[in-house]
Amino acid sequence: LLLLLSLQPLLHIRDFFQAPLLDTLSLLLVVAVLCTGIWLIFYRKNEKLRELTDSFDKLAREAREIADNASVLNEDLILSRYMTDREEVVRDLRGLLGILERAITADRVMFFLQEEEGLVGFASTDDGEIETTGRGLIYSVFTKKQPLLFCPDKNKKTEYGYLGRGQVNSFIAIPVNDGSITIGVLSADSSRYKAFQRNDMDVMLIVAEEIVRILGRHRVITQFRLAHQGLRILHDESAGLMELLDLEGICQRIISATERLSGAEACLMLKKQRGFRLYASKGLQIKSDRVVSLKGTVLEMVLSNREPLHLSDISSFSRSLKGIVEGEYKSLLVLPVTKEERLKGMLLVLSKKRGGFSSLQVDLLKVLINQAFESIENALLHEEIKLLAYTDGLTGLLNHRRFQESLERELKRAERYREKLSLILTDIDYFKKVNDSFGHPVGDQVLKSVAGMLKSTVREIDIPARYGGEEFALILLNADLNVARKTAERIRKKAMELRFSADGKEFGITLSLGIATYPDDAREREHLINRADQALYFAKENGRNRTVLFRDIRTERP
Repeated sequence: LLLLLSLQPLLHIRDFFQAPLLDTLSLLLVVAVLCTGIWLIFYRKNEKLRELTDSFDKLAREAREIADNASVLNEDLILSRYMTDREEVVRDLRGLLGILERAITADRVMFFLQEEEGLVGFASTDDGEIETTGRGLIYSVFTKKQPLLFCPDKNKKTEYGYLGRGQVNSFIAIPVNDGSITIGVLSADSSRYKAFQRNDMDVMLIVAEEIVRILGRHRVITQFRLAHQGLRILHDESAGLMELLDLEGICQRIISATERLSGAEACLMLKKQRGFRLYASKGLQIKSDRVVSLKGTVLEMVLSNREPLHLSDISSFSRSLKGIVEGEYKSLLVLPVTKEERLKGMLLVLSKKRGGFSSLQVDLLKVLINQAFESIENALLHEEIKLLAYTDGLTGLLNHRRFQESLERELKRAERYREKLSLILTDIDYFKKVNDSFGHPVGDQVLKSVAGMLKSTVREIDIPARYGGEEFALILLNADLNVARKTAERIRKKAMELRFSADGKEFGITLSLGIATYPDDAREREHLINRADQALYFAKENGRNRTVLFRDIRTERP
């Protein structure tokens, strides 16, 4: 309709031209106008399509960036997110400062923010960075928390607290307060003398309030984005934990999740009788995967009070992780794993940087360990069920099959940590006479008593087992020949103290013991068992009730 109305004046041209020529010109003009309109419509559609395509590509890039960043919530990600959001804040503030500059007719308006190193130039209506000097009027405004309107004496040098451009003949500044806390200074200067009035401070106060709101809003957005990424990592790892049943797999998954959430190295310590079993990050060097005592370490505090421990600077703490972890670490987070006020384990997170963990990371790790404990309990229950299949029904010790598997595993561990390992094979002397004289029920009671004595005599980390019949085996971890000899002698003497009675008669027993040590006597499982068995046979052939080292029989044999 608009097109036809615009063509209406053309109808009056008919009076100036001949009819055929006029009709031709009118037709050509109409066609040209219509083609132009159609071209404009398609052009605008193409522009809109191009804008939508660019927006889609931008969203895709942002989605890929978020997906990449979600893999590890470490210091680099936090810093990157902070710097990105900081740039957005500076852009917003520069627009606000530009309005203030025009409102009070200033040459330059600046906002200084208090950070760890002091006041820093955060945003300005000038291009480029603002360099602060460490002293001057802006520092006075900040410390005294009082506004300042100032015109300098041309004969005296004035320190404003920043390096300026050109002559400053008027200066005005106010503190920027977030509640009762002063977070920075808002200032303006001008080359004109007495350029500012007292009522300009009222305008600056309004701008200062808006600055605080902008900073707070962007701070919340940054925390929300990081929290969202952390929670997504937490969700992924928690879902993975629920799919696992074996203890080793669960512990390694917890370590992996801790690394992703903290960007640091981790060690999970699970309570095992009176000691701890350790599972650590690949990059973390631990002295041993078993720890008996935490005395003299920072972990002793967690052991006693069962409360989380967060040390931003472990170097200033008198105690350390000596004997547990190797390497130089600056900050430490320890989260206890408890059930019904009983300590079940600890999660250690170690960073080589001071203040290595944010409050967000600490909170996420607390949630992780609480959720993971249910999986740990299920795995421990699964281990107990499996243990029943590996346990000797009479004595409660590991059976022969489990002993063989345990010895193979512990030999590999000893090789990895370059530790000694000793094997003791022991046999009840003249046990056949006990069965023949008093019957098998009495013999079973003797076996139970010996098994109980062995468990109570060796260390918690050692592994006693029933080798077969009246023969027992003891795997002594991190034990050389001297430790093994002392342990064997202690067992032999305690066995002599055991007393039994049957059919009105009282009797006692003695033990013969043979010892072989890795790697001194043998490196392979079969060879180590064979060496210990040879030492035991030598003990039985040479008087019984004695302890023999495989090393000794090589010198005693003719």
